[in-house]
Amino acid sequence: MDRRALEVCVFIHLAVALQAGDLFVVSAETFDDYRTQLLPWTDCEGRLAHYCEALGLLPRAANSSYSSCGGSWR
Repeated sequence: MDRRALEVCVFIHLAVALQAGDLFVVSAETFDDYRTQLLPWTDCEGRLAHYCEALGLLPRAANSSYSSCGGSWR
């Protein structure tokens, strides 16, 4: 087996996984786990009405329990 070819293959797959977010480096500024930076849904709910208004969307779809702006079933 060609060691250099194997290394190239491994690093190509690492680069693709890092860019896709499938792989992350703890405490790295660029390739850290993006999910740790997301707000919890309970914090988002308080901002949802204002966000929907800014986008010109209804907070809830007419005649539905599906939130047109929030994208979740209620």
